[in-house]
Amino acid sequence: MVSRPVVTPDSIRFGEDFELNLRAYELRCAGIPLKLKPIPMELLLFLIERRGELVTRDQIVERIWGKGVFLDTDNSINGAISKIRQVLRDDAEQPRYVQTVTGRGYRFVASVVEVGAVPQTETGAPAQPPAAESLVGKKVSHYRVLHVLGGGGMGVVYKAEDLKLGRQVALKFLPSELATDPRSFARFEREARAASALDHPNICSIYQLGDHEGQPFIVMQLLEGQTLREWIQTAADQGTTARVSQMLDLAIQITDGLSAAHDKGIIHRDIKPANIFITNRGQAKILDFGVAKFLEGQEIPPERVPSETAQSANPTLTLTGGSMGTPFYLSPEQVRGEKLDARTDLFSFGLVLHEMATGQRAFSGNTATVIRDAVVNAPAVPVRQLDPDIPPELEEIVNKTLEKDPNRRYQSAGELRADLERLRARSARSVPRLRRVWPWFAAGAAVIAAVLFAISTGGLREWVLHRAQSGSVATDVKLRPSIAVLGFKNLSGKTEEAWISTALEEMLGSELAAGQQLRVVPSENVAQMRVDLALPAAESYSQDTLKKIHSHLSTDMVVLGSYLALGQDSGGKVRIDLQLQDTQTGDTIVVVSQDGTKADLADLVSRGGASLRQKLGIGEVSADDVHQIRAAIPANPEAARLYAEGLAKLQSFDALAARDLLERAIAADPNHALSHSALAECWSALGYDVKAQEEAKKAFDLSAPVSREDRLSIEARYRQLMHDYPAAIEIYRTLYNFFPDSLDYGLRLANAQNAPGQSQDALVTVSRLHNLPQPQSSDARIDLTEAKTAEQLSDYKHEQQAAALAGTKGQAQGARLIQASARLAEGFAWDHLGDTAKSLTLLAEARKLSQGVNPHTAALAELYMGHVLYDKGQFEDARKSYDQARGEFREIGDQSGTAHSLEGIANVLYEQQKLDEAEGYYEEELRINREIGRKQGVASSLGGLGNLLEQMGDFAAAARADEQASQTFRELGSKRGEASAQSNWGIVLLEQGDLSAAKQKIDAALAVQQQIGYKRGMGFSLSALTEILRLQDHLDEAYKAGEQAIALRKEIGDESNGTRSQTQLARVVLAQGKAAEAASLSKLAAAESNRLKMDDYEAQSYAILTEALLAQAKTRDAQAAADRAVALAQKIDRYARFEVILAAADASMAAGKFAEAKKALEGMYAEASHYHYGVYELESRLRLGEIEIRSGKAGAGRERLRQVQNDARRKGIGLIARAASSALTGQPHR
Repeated sequence: MVSRPVVTPDSIRFGEDFELNLRAYELRCAGIPLKLKPIPMELLLFLIERRGELVTRDQIVERIWGKGVFLDTDNSINGAISKIRQVLRDDAEQPRYVQTVTGRGYRFVASVVEVGAVPQTETGAPAQPPAAESLVGKKVSHYRVLHVLGGGGMGVVYKAEDLKLGRQVALKFLPSELATDPRSFARFEREARAASALDHPNICSIYQLGDHEGQPFIVMQLLEGQTLREWIQTAADQGTTARVSQMLDLAIQITDGLSAAHDKGIIHRDIKPANIFITNRGQAKILDFGVAKFLEGQEIPPERVPSETAQSANPTLTLTGGSMGTPFYLSPEQVRGEKLDARTDLFSFGLVLHEMATGQRAFSGNTATVIRDAVVNAPAVPVRQLDPDIPPELEEIVNKTLEKDPNRRYQSAGELRADLERLRARSARSVPRLRRVWPWFAAGAAVIAAVLFAISTGGLREWVLHRAQSGSVATDVKLRPSIAVLGFKNLSGKTEEAWISTALEEMLGSELAAGQQLRVVPSENVAQMRVDLALPAAESYSQDTLKKIHSHLSTDMVVLGSYLALGQDSGGKVRIDLQLQDTQTGDTIVVVSQDGTKADLADLVSRGGASLRQKLGIGEVSADDVHQIRAAIPANPEAARLYAEGLAKLQSFDALAARDLLERAIAADPNHALSHSALAECWSALGYDVKAQEEAKKAFDLSAPVSREDRLSIEARYRQLMHDYPAAIEIYRTLYNFFPDSLDYGLRLANAQNAPGQSQDALVTVSRLHNLPQPQSSDARIDLTEAKTAEQLSDYKHEQQAAALAGTKGQAQGARLIQASARLAEGFAWDHLGDTAKSLTLLAEARKLSQGVNPHTAALAELYMGHVLYDKGQFEDARKSYDQARGEFREIGDQSGTAHSLEGIANVLYEQQKLDEAEGYYEEELRINREIGRKQGVASSLGGLGNLLEQMGDFAAAARADEQASQTFRELGSKRGEASAQSNWGIVLLEQGDLSAAKQKIDAALAVQQQIGYKRGMGFSLSALTEILRLQDHLDEAYKAGEQAIALRKEIGDESNGTRSQTQLARVVLAQGKAAEAASLSKLAAAESNRLKMDDYEAQSYAILTEALLAQAKTRDAQAAADRAVALAQKIDRYARFEVILAAADASMAAGKFAEAKKALEGMYAEASHYHYGVYELESRLRLGEIEIRSGKAGAGRERLRQVQNDARRKGIGLIARAASSALTGQPHR
């Protein structure tokens, strides 16, 4: 066949200035990139490819999402077209580019010019694999190829966008020269099969094995970071202690991954530094299972030893023709061609450990033959011979992994991991806790200091001249010396120069944190301490003040001082004076003065910080650190001022003012990551979730210039705001593992674990924090976090105790804000424990403590007081608190708090049966939550609306609201919220009489609530389950569920709902025919309901008592109980009122008052039918049938009862079916 040229353009131009660059997969206007997300971009490309032709919506769906998708594609297409028109400045009425063909599709109508076309050849030969660059900009399955990441002997790897899920992935293709090589293809498939069988955080995930134009590809997890080979190269510059510490963390992770593979029967067979990846989060990932399983090796010619560095373009791939595994990392049994098992991976990993520890390979040689001979016969060079500072225990571990005889090696990865863990623990214990700066150091023992500085080789100059050993520490955590930057006094007194203090704090904190040898107290903790102690800016502090600071911040040293800005007439000159003080002795360790200008604060801080670092003996900052320190504040002077002022406002709880300042800072310097991160915090504090997410994403995208620690913190916060809790937890865990002496990272980890219902894990983290050395283990914030965790687990007694302890510690420290937060948590707990008086007292204290200091906490305390008053049934007082809270939240711009207050008002109106008015408040709450993009609030609003609509009898709308709430909570990853919505949905179905569907929802909710330990939710679900089982006539099971509900609610101190469960149990006992016991239980429930002022439960209790007394033929007493129930029924909800009507009708029937009973039952039947209360409809029909029989209309009565019996059986309501059967035989339905 004659070949013909095929032209593939680099880019396409259209209009006056638009260019679609296919290689970069980017739309540009006059050379400037335009923002267009993947779906609109893909649609625009498709329209241009089919220019002039009609493109139908079905064709668009198939092109972008593929066949057989079940998505709301119509809205997605409409949104994409709208975005394309917006970017192209096109007009739908008079289109220049995209024309809508109504009801059919779209057409691209502009002319285009293809630029940079590259001719290729097309023949009748079989399709060849695409060249690396030819796939860039193309669509492979539902992936858009972005660019080449790298390539090697066994594959070409691309970065790609998953158009269905919106995530970035890696696509790995066989290179063209191996397309027809069956061995290479088999290895490629083997990698996909082996790795996809594994699902472990320390193994690179395989998502899919696909085929594109006859060419197989693997879709893998996209990793960002460095290979272990690169880590080894950079770690060689570190001190031995730091290198070994990091090495142990990584080695333990790698053994975890190996253990997971070995447990699945998979041997990697090519463990080497290039096949292990370290993500930016510090997580180790094992790569490339291409030689796993049963691949047989080929001999490498002796003159051709593959170099790993030659593969650095893509370190995950092994050169073609290589033997199974890389020669430097082969085990003796691999070299000898013997049968292999998991221990071969452990030998290879031992060689990797040797290299991680020393920076040198265990065996060397110029040819493969020499290397292999050494592997089989020669001993490895002992690691301590290469570096005497390596711990002897590590040498023993490496030696054991490198035993030639597999039987003498570690027999499993788990066994190796255990020894690595023990070594890490011993290493941590071996470093004594360091206490205080010796006074003579501050005075300057020059000769001794010079000698000690000269012989010190690493770490923090071992701090032997600063700190004294005070005995062994009963913890595995190695404490770094700690320092807090307290701020600087503005000597000029000019308010316009106040921002300099904040800027100096941020930059100096970054300067001292560089190298991670000091633990720098976060600036927000310092700001809170200044508020608590009413601490003015000063050039130095007294010993008493410093001790208070030490108690607050657990810091060994502080940096403070002053600055003098001389104004513009002086050229913007600034002088700073820094003092380093010991918080326990009060001694001044060093004083540093520097002169500079406002325009170059970074240089000024760098020089001042360098003097402090030299005095502390922590060495100079690296070149990389210098750039990262400068990234602490914006490079633009005006942006730096605005950022510093905004940060100060944010730290003083004025998020509204901070937002405005930070937005201006970003306008002046849009590329400063920390400005975006701070603005995200503002939006979050103000309740705007979507805006917070957008700014957090920008911060994350711009975070490359900042330090690794800041980068990880920014990403963790971004993931948390995006509700990607697993990723956030992983990052915080990484940070805490890197810095186990950082209480703040531990607290952030616990708080992240609490969000998605992993509160048991959070308790483990809290326990770990309690085991930190003093004084950190006594920090009140640990107890506050423990209280929050206990609340998540519905363990309110635990919450109360932990919060009380936090409050006691806060009071001892004079920590006003800690006290306020503790009182808030304890008050919340006491409300759930049933002591509303204590609760209100504590909440009032919290409000008083926070007023004038933290307006958000003050408003929150008022909101909680509304909740308590609501629970007490004091609805008017509750309404006042909710109104007050709403006003305060509005004043500080907190839309989320405003929505919560509106929900409270709506709940009050609901209880007052002002349903139409309540609906208006629920709708307003929902509108605000949708406006601010707060999905959690939207879901909560929908739940409230669902309850209201249920009460209004609109079950269909209630079910829709509960379904939407459940779906929204599911999207948020909130198991607790989803389970609650499912439970509410089940209750709606129960009231409609659809018991089977109701039980499915309740069972699903209960399973999740049990899994996450949400005991309060379990109580509601068990209560619903009790009623379902009773109606199904499964009375023993109902009794068991009712007892469980009572026990659970007693355990968590939920008095009001515990009384409800007692009422339900009485109803179950009555159905079992135990009338006397039912009467006794209902009397107790009535008394308890009266004490708690719960009219609805009291009315229901008297209704059950009525039925129990009638069953015992105590007609007069039954009538008295019915009268009491009717009296209470004037102010209760429909559900309880129906129960009272039924009981009163039964009492009237027993007294022969059939007309009175019939009238009440007919009214109830009409109402139940209108609102679709399926169960109560049947109950009223049952009694009307009985009245007809007893009133001389036996035929009509029996016919009615037979219909009731059939309808009840059809719906699975066995209890009513049985009652109808009894009535048909002339027996009372009871």
